[in-house]
Amino acid sequence: MLADSVESVRVAELPDGRWAVAFIEVTGVPNRSYPKTKHLWHGVHDGSGWTHLDSIPIPPGEVVDPTSSSSLVRRGTTLTWAVKTDEQAKVLVFSRDLSAGEWHLTRVKGTAGYLDLAYQQTDELLVAMVGNDRTFQPLRDGNSLYVRRANRPDFPTWRAANGSPKSAVAAEG
Repeated sequence: MLADSVESVRVAELPDGRWAVAFIEVTGVPNRSYPKTKHLWHGVHDGSGWTHLDSIPIPPGEVVDPTSSSSLVRRGTTLTWAVKTDEQAKVLVFSRDLSAGEWHLTRVKGTAGYLDLAYQQTDELLVAMVGNDRTFQPLRDGNSLYVRRANRPDFPTWRAANGSPKSAVAAEG
């Protein structure tokens, strides 16, 4: 694949019937099996066309993994979306108040093969991450579910469900 395309398209309904959309624009790289992130985008679609489309800034030095992103979550007038980075234990969480227009970034530590977002009844944002726990040696935990409070880096990540154990040799292969 050498042409630009999109990955990880996520949609959330807005109160006025339009749709908020977030996606990753990727570009193919010769001799590479998966695409490289070019831009992150957010737009609003009214069913006929884009009424708003802008780039979400990727922080300098960060490389976004285009293979997975969270749901696009709306809570009141705030949209939130998370993406994985190429760094093993980092997730970027972007939030935007639709009336203010500026994206705010929160960096969350945690291994994420898959990730998603959810709000508690208290309006606290949670990041759910599925990934391997490499602290179990010689066995590794395969795909446990971890939950972390997005806006409270001082709180630890907790394991919500254990994955199946697998040997370190099998995990490397």
